[in-house]
Amino acid sequence: MNSYFAVQSSFHDLMAGLNVDEHLTDELWSEIAAAYSDSARHYHNLAHLEHMLKESSPFLQQLEAPDVFLLALFYHDIVYNPAAKDNEEASAVLAEKRLRLLGRDATVQQQTCRYIMATKTHGPTSDNDLQLFLDADLSILGQPRDVYTRYMHAVRQEYILYPDAIYRRGRINVLKALSTRPAIFQTSDFQRRYEQRARENIQAELDRLSCS
Repeated sequence: MNSYFAVQSSFHDLMAGLNVDEHLTDELWSEIAAAYSDSARHYHNLAHLEHMLKESSPFLQQLEAPDVFLLALFYHDIVYNPAAKDNEEASAVLAEKRLRLLGRDATVQQQTCRYIMATKTHGPTSDNDLQLFLDADLSILGQPRDVYTRYMHAVRQEYILYPDAIYRRGRINVLKALSTRPAIFQTSDFQRRYEQRARENIQAELDRLSCS
């Protein structure tokens, strides 16, 4: 519940800054809260949004387009179905509709959707704002081992529909793709704080999956 109020406050602050009326703000927040509070979400929930907000907040004043950053943050996982392969696309489509409702121009709509789509691969980018966005999304990887372990189990719960063998194979592929990158994080701040621990956490999970 603490995450609910923290994320709600940040969303309302964003909407107030965009001069959105309270009724529409409440409608949009209710939709976001309902989506991220679904009982099937064990990791991609409001706590995840709160974590991203905390990780990125020291840098928001440095961004070229903080509104785009925050809009993408709130909508990047609004559609999340572990059995689907188009969650990012569906989230981007919904975000674009809501941004039109908010009266955001085409450039903001396109940028926001581009950020959401970038979470499909978390690939390298020269866009400094997007680098921070992707690093904040992946920052859970560099947390202390007990936090990472809770994250690891939460992700497994979201994919509980898959048998262990299938889940293990897919998870190993994801982790190996991350671990073989020259750098997991793209900004110097996140590399300094989280790169080494993220690699240690990923390797520990790979070892665990290989032995199970």
